[in-house]
Amino acid sequence: MVECTASRFFPMEACNESLRGVDVVLYLGLFPPKPGEPLMKSAITHVFITVDDHDKGLDYYESVLGFNRTWDVAMDNGWRWLTVSPQGHETCNIVINKASNDAEFAIIGNQSAGDYTPVFIIETDDFQAQYEDWKAKGVNFVEEPMTMPWGIMASFRDPWGNLLLLMQSNPHFTDGRIDV
Repeated sequence: MVECTASRFFPMEACNESLRGVDVVLYLGLFPPKPGEPLMKSAITHVFITVDDHDKGLDYYESVLGFNRTWDVAMDNGWRWLTVSPQGHETCNIVINKASNDAEFAIIGNQSAGDYTPVFIIETDDFQAQYEDWKAKGVNFVEEPMTMPWGIMASFRDPWGNLLLLMQSNPHFTDGRIDV
């Protein structure tokens, strides 16, 4: 028997009389477990970007990149839990972390590995439209779009200097096949 417990994926309204006495299994993963294996789910849900100002970070991710604010909670200790996610992907959150000590201030703008390894990749289903929209909004692209076997992409820097990547995957490459 699984006790009905509210969560952000399973609201309290769903915990009603109709579920009492019923075994409930809620599976949210991509691959179902094999028969006899325990149900286990794991996922990367949060990536931190450290900035010097919460509101500037929020403005960039909402107004420029078009992300949605998913959490904005002021804590008693003065800390703020602030997250955004790409539209339609609310389980993939970027935590906009305001630096609060010397170690955090030191990584602002240095979270990517130089000029070639981005902090993260933002996948789009319409690269050209997204690229043109972001360029018009002042996104600092550091290269022209390039087509590789795995897709079309272009790197850009956020206002703090971190390298990020906009990409549209080639579905044939992700399936293990490359169209030439």
